Amino acid sequence: MDVIDEFQSVFRRAERPHFRYDRPSLRSVLLVTDRNRADAARIRDLATAYCGTLSTCRWEFVVDEDYRKAAELLEIVRSARPDLVVTYRYLDEHGLIPHHALGVYVELLAQCSPAPVLLLPASGRTDFPVPSELPQCREVIVVTDYLTGDDRLVNYGAALAPDDGKLVLSHIEDSVTFRRYMRAVERIPDVPTEPLRQQLSQQLLHDAERYADSAAEALRGARPGLRVESVVRFGRSLRHYAELIAEYTADLVVFNTQAEDQHAMSGLSYSMATEFSHVPLLLVTPPVED
Repeated sequence: MDVIDEFQSVFRRAERPHFRYDRPSLRSVLLVTDRNRADAARIRDLATAYCGTLSTCRWEFVVDEDYRKAAELLEIVRSARPDLVVTYRYLDEHGLIPHHALGVYVELLAQCSPAPVLLLPASGRTDFPVPSELPQCREVIVVTDYLTGDDRLVNYGAALAPDDGKLVLSHIEDSVTFRRYMRAVERIPDVPTEPLRQQLSQQLLHDAERYADSAAEALRGARPGLRVESVVRFGRSLRHYAELIAEYTADLVVFNTQAEDQHAMSGLSYSMATEFSHVPLLLVTPPVED
């Protein structure tokens, strides 16, 4: 039995996590604003200047007079079936700006929109909701809890990055959680803790590194001008992602808002969405089954 278990372990370790390149459709964009159509057109122009990929898309507007409640807005978005939703922080928050929240409307879109949501920073001004100028989207960071198998995230990140830009595939393994599990293992008699600690930590990073290598190889063939890098390490997730965003001067951060079996935003996703308020975010929900 020990020989069989060892053979299975070696075989599974040799398996190569395989990334599948599949450029997502980005033909239609729905811009959601609590302003008028003139302001919507101005936001569209800022967004297309920020991300050239969006300049060839067909744009539609949802403006202030089109909805009164969050549920009405969600129904409009679902009926329109866009490939991408574009909006901004604190949408329809006309009172106290919730600096440590997204606002009711944005949270609903982040959790329930059938399409990814490109969330632009807020301007902090009352005359216009987004900054009058955004840096061009050139450095894109894809962020996940578990990099292996996140083809959809990587494909969306690559789609919004320019041909001569950079795509950073990042995975921060939570060191706090890892230490907690290892403390539990230390209490189990006859388990060689230190060799297990080293082997498990190496394997956790190894899996993510191999997937990142697979993605880089596929993207080099499909997008030869796009530079692909990977960052895989242990750390405190939120703090180290903040350092990573600053290190790469990220123009866009891409991450999942939730797991496939839940509707609410995950804890890390919500923390990142509220903490990284200065940078555009692409909030990707799990695909909707027909």
